[in-house]
Amino acid sequence: MPEAETTTISSRQILDELISSQIKLSSVYNECCVSCTDRTLREDFVNLARENSGLFSDELDEAQKRGWVSQLPADSDEIETLRAKYMPSK
Repeated sequence: MPEAETTTISSRQILDELISSQIKLSSVYNECCVSCTDRTLREDFVNLARENSGLFSDELDEAQKRGWVSQLPADSDEIETLRAKYMPSK
């Protein structure tokens, strides 16, 4: 019987896949939270979304610790533009 070919996946590839999956799950959970009409089920989706957010944060922190991901500070002009757009003064 021929030996099965094995593929080695690096820690970085695994973490990249985890982060990508968490982003996709977050989108699905958020959509379910918004569109669900049953209160109990919506609360379950909110809890799943919250848990997913925590996992994503942990994974991103690990990637940053390993130097695989860096977050650039937000540009202050961009922040002000977004603030003016979404939080207009009354």
